[in-house]
Amino acid sequence: MIEPIALLSPIYVTFFWGVVFLFSSAGTDKAKQMLSVFMFAACGLYISHGVFFIGSPMLYFRIEPIYLFVNLSVYPLYYFYIRLLTAEETLSVKHLIWLLPALTMSLLSWLIGFYFDDNEAQAYVENFLIQRNLHFYANFTAGWFRMALFLLSRLIFVAIVVFILFKAILLLRRHEANVGNYFSNLRSRSMVWVKVLTVFLLITSCMSILFSIIGRDIFLNNKELLIIPSFIFSVTIFLIGYQGNRIIPSVIGAEAPRSLPANSDRVKEELLKLFGESKIFTDPELHIGKLSRQINTNEAQLSQLINEEFKVSFFDFVNQYRVSMAKNNILELNDKVLDLRVIAIEAGFTSVESFVKVFKEYEGMSPLKYRELKDSLTRK
Repeated sequence: MIEPIALLSPIYVTFFWGVVFLFSSAGTDKAKQMLSVFMFAACGLYISHGVFFIGSPMLYFRIEPIYLFVNLSVYPLYYFYIRLLTAEETLSVKHLIWLLPALTMSLLSWLIGFYFDDNEAQAYVENFLIQRNLHFYANFTAGWFRMALFLLSRLIFVAIVVFILFKAILLLRRHEANVGNYFSNLRSRSMVWVKVLTVFLLITSCMSILFSIIGRDIFLNNKELLIIPSFIFSVTIFLIGYQGNRIIPSVIGAEAPRSLPANSDRVKEELLKLFGESKIFTDPELHIGKLSRQINTNEAQLSQLINEEFKVSFFDFVNQYRVSMAKNNILELNDKVLDLRVIAIEAGFTSVESFVKVFKEYEGMSPLKYRELKDSLTRK
């Protein structure tokens, strides 16, 4: 009973999310379309595992080229998804090079398969795929080449996983910094999902490498152990799908070459005037694009000016003013009840939660503690 559950669970999960993203994207959300492709590729991978473990290794021999392709392509596809989610660009032909190892290994495996007869195929399955006898082939036969190709694919898989993990984390961190330089409120564009995706990628990467090194041998002799990788991958894939379904990409304007504007003194003066006199920071939907239009300058150059002149991100620059205004409003309350919602909205925050979080980051205490401290100092 455990074996079919273990084999079918990840198949159901990946197929379910593949269908959900296929129809929910409606041809408009490229990130969800790519996530759908990733889910269907992962579904194909788990189906091939199922074929092997349900007692049809000869059938698996026929579809091994498909297995090699999906096995070596799932992580590049996941990286494509993250790239579409965080970068304002479409995938180009150069990105398809990432799928070249998968295509090459699959094609070579398929071509070598033509040199097998039924007896050789049976010997390959029993002596290599099942018993993992690496010394069975004494010369360069078709079986030896297919065995060598399979082992090489394992090494390539590990290399791809490590490289994709490194590239994806860098991409996510860069996007997080870009969002901080574009938006003044991050609650609706919470970076929690960035960290969640990174954790999921770490978990699936480590588990994939581990089970790739272990191989299928241990699970063939102890099929109840299949529940371990099945549970891990089913849960992580489900959470990736769940999180991917909730994410609304943060649309950031195209990044121009960063340099200070030629009229930086004028821009700086108008910037400080807008924040000091007009209190533009009280707009909860303020972002660098809206601000640059007010000052009549390039948004990338304005972001660069804030970074270099004030040594902070756009997010921090705006929220310094918001926290300062909130502090003044708290002190002016005297004996009145502290209504955090009113204070937060007046200062430009979208919620009490985001206000309290930012306030603690800047002042090292909650707004309530801040008021209590100031009241105690005043009474003295």
